[in-house]
Amino acid sequence: MILHLVSEHNATSDFLKNFERIFPQGNVVMKFGRRDEYKKVEVTVNGEVKKYKNSHELSKEFDFSRVTIVVVHFLNYSKERFLLKYISNKIPIVWWMYGGDLYTRLQLIGYEVFAHQTLPFVKEKSCGLAHRICHFLIGKRNIYVDKKIIKRICAVIPCEQPDYKLACLLFGRNIDLVDIYPRGINNCSSYSEGCDICIGHSAALSCNHLYALDIIKKVDLGNSDIWLPLSYTINSEKYKDAVVTKFMQQFGDRVHFIYEYQDIDTYLKNFLRYKIAIYPSWRQEALGNIFICFQLGIKVFLSIHNPCFSYYKEMGYLVYSLEDINSNKDLLPLTSSEKVYNRRLFYKIKEERDKVAPSNLVQYFSKYV
Repeated sequence: MILHLVSEHNATSDFLKNFERIFPQGNVVMKFGRRDEYKKVEVTVNGEVKKYKNSHELSKEFDFSRVTIVVVHFLNYSKERFLLKYISNKIPIVWWMYGGDLYTRLQLIGYEVFAHQTLPFVKEKSCGLAHRICHFLIGKRNIYVDKKIIKRICAVIPCEQPDYKLACLLFGRNIDLVDIYPRGINNCSSYSEGCDICIGHSAALSCNHLYALDIIKKVDLGNSDIWLPLSYTINSEKYKDAVVTKFMQQFGDRVHFIYEYQDIDTYLKNFLRYKIAIYPSWRQEALGNIFICFQLGIKVFLSIHNPCFSYYKEMGYLVYSLEDINSNKDLLPLTSSEKVYNRRLFYKIKEERDKVAPSNLVQYFSKYV
């Protein structure tokens, strides 16, 4: 039996579809609550959902001896504790890396995620003495637990290939790769004819909005407005407020902010406004947004610090460096032929990957089911 440990995430249900289609009746999903509700556990077996107040209550009813392999969707401390307490050392663990869980650990070995414009807000989160002491003690505990779990992980499912290479760096060894990540959506039939610019995909500190601002404020934007989606992943209210203030100071009523969570159809309509999408992250992030841009013919700028920048260039995509924006000419939209090229390449790569994903899944997991 495959045990899935998941959290609330928009992509989780999509991730599970391949497993449920190929191994029907062979999956049990344990969904942990969000943030202050992490102790609550919801278990789905063959479509039937049962809720528990905490993992201790769950352990009285659930037979963990039936588990033959565990897939952890987004690895956090709550799941690590759960694994140590209830899952035998003999049971293999597969880490489905969502991004933030990988790069948080990479920062501990020196990987840089935040631009210098963002760092003051990262430090601000832990400025108080009591908070620093608590953070230090919890951090030491978490690292101890984390190292024990890392040793038990036998394979990873990355969002993209660069993440796999970085995971090997984190582990200090080569580790099995299971490439089954679902890529993109299939309902982008038209091309964007918009004239505006989108910056970032959320309010996360890792978006490095102010880093992008220092680059584009030197350039004449012509008749383009700027849009910043800020409805998702708010790490710091002070950071979000600073982003709003500084962009307003620079661009006035030409900048627009999306604060409300939107359903997928509404969210997709936003992209039809854009000719340019800038993702200033220094880590793999916003893949779903980037894939939408490839399909809609939107010109994508990534930071050279993002490992996906060189990866997508090598794959043949027309993708551009944020750091190379020097004039209004750099912000011209893709030509019609360039839009067609990026979309065709995206679907070609997606089709190739979709063909091998089920066999990759069967090859790795069939021996455990």
